[in-house]
Amino acid sequence: MHIKKIAIIALLIISGCGYGNNEVLSEGTIPKRELQIQLPTPTNTVKPIENITTAPEEILVGTATLKGSKSEAPIEFLKVYDWTVRSELGEYEITLPTSFVHEPGTFPITLYWAFTNELSRAIGLDFSSHLGETILVTVYSLEESLPTFLFPYTEGRAVVLRQGDEIIGAWIDVGMYLDASSSLDKRSFREIIAPRYDEAFSLQSHRLFSYWGDWLVNKKIVLLENKLEVKLASLTPEQLIQNFFSAINAQNYVEAYACYTRDELSYTLFVNMLSSGENGKIFHENYRDAVEHGYNFVENIASAEVVEIKVLNPRELLYAVTFNVKYKEEDIFHNNGNTKRFFILKEEIQGFGYRIDSIGTGP
Repeated sequence: MHIKKIAIIALLIISGCGYGNNEVLSEGTIPKRELQIQLPTPTNTVKPIENITTAPEEILVGTATLKGSKSEAPIEFLKVYDWTVRSELGEYEITLPTSFVHEPGTFPITLYWAFTNELSRAIGLDFSSHLGETILVTVYSLEESLPTFLFPYTEGRAVVLRQGDEIIGAWIDVGMYLDASSSLDKRSFREIIAPRYDEAFSLQSHRLFSYWGDWLVNKKIVLLENKLEVKLASLTPEQLIQNFFSAINAQNYVEAYACYTRDELSYTLFVNMLSSGENGKIFHENYRDAVEHGYNFVENIASAEVVEIKVLNPRELLYAVTFNVKYKEEDIFHNNGNTKRFFILKEEIQGFGYRIDSIGTGP
């Protein structure tokens, strides 16, 4: 069974954690094993940067005509789009990043703003001209149900951005995944940027499908010439997995997180946020915040020695990885000793190498 990151078990799945059935080793007793790589395995065929395929122009959302007025009170503005505010969940100032570029491995706040700007500009509110500025964010609960494409989610939130008395951005979200969201006029991210694709939101996978990689490149959110990007793009799947653990051992967490797809990494923005009663927040602020809410597989490892990387399904890039691990803190999910996890890799940007798309306790 493929790993599914359903919200109610997000801690167990996303952090790659599971109940340990292995013998617990005391400190200093982790044995050294020779790495064994089982063949056949996929071969990386990284294309030159200039040959990376980009999507047709249709992937770029056109200019929309705004309904209502930017100077309206947010509650009245939302009414224009047939949303009724039930209550205010939170209001606070926040400083937008200076650009939408996401440096590999850094906390994905720029991904959040680039993504939500697409939802906002779909109704005529492009807040990219306000990058680097401090703005006011207000989050509201709503009376109406969410669009049917977000089923089984039925209750969502409206997020409104203001600069002074002017509304500069607005969209609807659930506060759990990037694509669990819509524009005020009830369109999905996919429908807005890439109507040629027919994949839709799915609770069981909440994946940003083939249009996601195209969008990252077209919008220059991912810079293909970045040195770390180029390094990771040159690695085979097995080498990337080895590099992931090497970076953790060196406490180079930026490089370790860079080994994930950005789709997977985006989950750190929201992990267990709503279940902690923080329904007025729009995202976690940093990795430490996400770790404190349960995303602690990477930064809880003190050391790890890879024992075996075994390909289970070359077509789906599914690997069983056995490693001896010593955690900083043991608990029912993290046991020192011989451990196996199942890695699924993905070529998020076609022709630009593999990244880890999920780590779980079962295939």
